[in-house]
Amino acid sequence: MSLTDRRRNDTKDRIIDNSASLFATKGYNNTSISEIERLSGLKPGSGGLYRHFTSKSEILLEVVNQYHLRIVGLRNKLKGNYSGDIEADAKFILNELITFMSSEHNMLAITGDTNGIPGLVRTAISDTWNDGYGIFVDLFCAYGFDDEAAKLAGVLTLGAISHFVFHLANWHATPLELGFNSFIDYWGKQAILLLNEFNSK
Repeated sequence: MSLTDRRRNDTKDRIIDNSASLFATKGYNNTSISEIERLSGLKPGSGGLYRHFTSKSEILLEVVNQYHLRIVGLRNKLKGNYSGDIEADAKFILNELITFMSSEHNMLAITGDTNGIPGLVRTAISDTWNDGYGIFVDLFCAYGFDDEAAKLAGVLTLGAISHFVFHLANWHATPLELGFNSFIDYWGKQAILLLNEFNSK
């Protein structure tokens, strides 16, 4: 790769990272191209950003697509690495997912506020969430759940985790001051209950 190509890639990466930060703090609608250019080391109003992206919505789509790739990477890392103990596996996956989500503050804000977000990006966000749910669908399928039951259990589980992490990220406290470990232990036990309920049908 030539020096010019490396610089171009570096600039593109800066645009993506800085846009994610601005979209998270100011919202998509309230972020201007000029602000992104300034923060990314480009002269505001120069059009330098358009050498890398055709529009603000294309930048947001790339931000979401990169997040999706990170979710898929986590899903692939966790899939199939099960111990045979659903409680232990559920607790391990919960811990891994909460740790992952805790490092994704910008994306939690961006995917939580869809005001003014273009339809194509909404679809990309939905697809990303589906792979997040899929982390638990994989787990429950491995323990014999049928596809429908695994999806229901996956949505139930990730929904609770997401609320827990959103609450912590937005208000810097856990819901009802619950302890992190208590939350994980509870969901490990819920996995056993879900399995028992499924097997009793």
